[in-house]
Amino acid sequence: MVEVIYKQNDNNKANESKKTLTEDVIVFKKGNKALDNGNYSEAMERFQEAVSINPQYERAWNCLGFILQKFKKYDEAIECYKKAIEINPTSKASNNLGLTLSVMGDHIGAMEYFDMMTKFHPDSTEAWQNKGIVYQKMGNIEASISCFQKVIDLKPKDPKVLVKAHVSRGVSFQKSGDFKNAYEEFNKALKVNPFSVKAWNSKGITLQRLGEYMDAIFCFDKALEIDPKNIQALNSKAFTYQKLEEFDKALEVYFKVALMDGGYNYEAFNGIATCKAKLGDFDKSLEYYNKILKNEKNPYKLAKTEKPIAFVTKLKAREELAKKAEEEQEAADQKAFAEASDQD
Repeated sequence: MVEVIYKQNDNNKANESKKTLTEDVIVFKKGNKALDNGNYSEAMERFQEAVSINPQYERAWNCLGFILQKFKKYDEAIECYKKAIEINPTSKASNNLGLTLSVMGDHIGAMEYFDMMTKFHPDSTEAWQNKGIVYQKMGNIEASISCFQKVIDLKPKDPKVLVKAHVSRGVSFQKSGDFKNAYEEFNKALKVNPFSVKAWNSKGITLQRLGEYMDAIFCFDKALEIDPKNIQALNSKAFTYQKLEEFDKALEVYFKVALMDGGYNYEAFNGIATCKAKLGDFDKSLEYYNKILKNEKNPYKLAKTEKPIAFVTKLKAREELAKKAEEEQEAADQKAFAEASDQD
């Protein structure tokens, strides 16, 4: 047990009061301070110490799970969140547990905990937003749109919440092919915050899918004015140039991304490979497809790469055969010319 003195507003020592804090709370507060300062290793040690002192400390278990999630130790994070919920079934750890399960691809499991969160905390915009995103991933577009609307209804005057919800609604409409409503949602987001990179980029993608390529590039440029290194906006702009068959311009942007994003970015490398194939540089195209095979960890993206590799390999072989046939024909023509000259 540690004594902490909390001074009152006046400086009279007679008005000072004493409040006793238990050791686990002292340690927990140190963990929170380290967390606020971005010192995650120190925070993890303090939260571990707090639950060691008091195994029933729900908030400490929740915070420890959050740190473990930051370190991508998802299984350990899940155990911490479950411990917090076991101690207190209304714990907000259910929201964090849902997020972790969603990251791991368990959307059904995630939804169970988001449902728990909205049951006990019906005004939690975070939980409704997360539910909407998971419904979106599961393909239940109508349910996702309803969840995002719930977020808007709960906090109609919170700019940050509104922008996120309108952009998310727009993405849901976009996924359903309803580009008109998607466009309107992105405009609503931009009306609240004209500097939302995500809203500009999402609006650009909608225009791109409508075939309004130059307007789309305008939106991507607006996003890049705000954040010149935004990889999503750069890739979107490059892909739009690709759709316009302006392959050199597309390659210029894709190469910029490839240099920026730690030396590898799937969308950029795939774009480079595609543009190089379109320009007839099959060797360079295959070089970048093979770099995807070497660096990519997503099984779906790896599987998607196999078909274009086979196609470009076939094009390269066809070009080599044509070149060989052309060389043989040229040699035959030269031989025939030489023979005709000898006869003369």
